[in-house]
Amino acid sequence: MSALDSIKELVQSAIDQGASTVEQVQKKISEMPTEILDKVGPLEETVQNAKEIGQKTIGNVQEKIQELQQQASEVAEELLSKIKK
Repeated sequence: MSALDSIKELVQSAIDQGASTVEQVQKKISEMPTEILDKVGPLEETVQNAKEIGQKTIGNVQEKIQELQQQASEVAEELLSKIKK
């Protein structure tokens, strides 16, 4: 493996770890208000619906981030292949 390939792998790994951390933080932050509202009995169903919407939204955002990461990886591969020539 060349030095360029090693750098690419290192950068890709850092991006993946960063995206995973962001997802965990997003989930924790979105849970905070609903954890408090969960304690109010009459709001249980509404709170559950809000939780589901929040989780779906975070999931959709993460999918888009992964798509962007994949595209960036493909661009990096292409650029590296041109540099190696």
